[in-house]
Amino acid sequence: MIFSKIGHKEFLLVFLLTLSPFLCAEEVIINTPIKIDSTDLSFENKSIVIDGTQVIINGAHKFTSLKIINYGSISHDVEKSLQLEVQGRIEVLSGEIDV
Repeated sequence: MIFSKIGHKEFLLVFLLTLSPFLCAEEVIINTPIKIDSTDLSFENKSIVIDGTQVIINGAHKFTSLKIINYGSISHDVEKSLQLEVQGRIEVLSGEIDV
């Protein structure tokens, strides 16, 4: 067993450090239409909730989690690309990702 050489306290510390980006990520609720361009890094490594609005995302972005509710949507400008990396869960409860 890989953890046979460490104690329970050390294992718990490693476990919590592994989960820390997910446990401590700032949640951002977007409920008005916005555009996130490739140079806008203000949403990086955050938990994003899109609540009943359209969000246009251009370029590459990394979120901790992504949730779309109340018929929200994600799209991108036709002449630009969209590349999302989501570390945790992607939940589309009511809405769409239009790529």
